[in-house]
Amino acid sequence: MQAASAQDPFVGRVTERAALAEGFASACAGSAVVCCVEGPAGIGKTALVRAFLAGAASGAVVSASGDEAETTLPWGVLSQLARALWPASARRCANSVG
Repeated sequence: MQAASAQDPFVGRVTERAALAEGFASACAGSAVVCCVEGPAGIGKTALVRAFLAGAASGAVVSASGDEAETTLPWGVLSQLARALWPASARRCANSVG
């Protein structure tokens, strides 16, 4: 098993970080990419993504997160993405729907 260092606190996340790097590289090359990071609560999914993005080359990244308790919210994750991409439009849509 890989030991953590001061620069890399993620033990055993080589595969996950490589998948994120591959997706990021594809996106930077012009492909539309969705990376889904999933797993049980508390295993460090958010920390993994934040650490990856902090060390990634600059680029436009839009992210959203979901929680099991939010599964009944219609368009919950998509509305997060819309708000990030088009803040004014998302507000107008939300006001017209609600």
